[in-house]
Amino acid sequence: MNLPAIAIEFLDAFRGLFRRVTGSDDSSVNLPLIHAHCFTKSDEPEKDILQRACRAMGYPEDQYLELDAEVFYVRKVAPNKDMYCLSLNLPKSVAYAEDDEILEIGLKRKQEEDPETELEASDSKVCKADN
Repeated sequence: MNLPAIAIEFLDAFRGLFRRVTGSDDSSVNLPLIHAHCFTKSDEPEKDILQRACRAMGYPEDQYLELDAEVFYVRKVAPNKDMYCLSLNLPKSVAYAEDDEILEIGLKRKQEEDPETELEASDSKVCKADN
């Protein structure tokens, strides 16, 4: 994804994708290698990018070092703004996440955006595939 300002936010689209498509945890399916360009101003760019990716996918942030991922420096775009490319093998736990896990992540993210909002399941922007 070459939308450096927001590409990491789109990683949530992979959550549960393969469970909806294959219907089960199919070990014969090759999970994708995802490349996402992104910016960071952090003094610890790899940690910042990996934790943001974890948050977007609903993967435990404290386990960011366990991701099968690499962060590559691309170029400096402004004096204090560097561009990187995150190359990430989609974690199986993300690819085959259940609908209720996806809903919970959507609700948590909405709550983080506006802590004073009371949420109900119907408030989530989670799409489910029709079978």
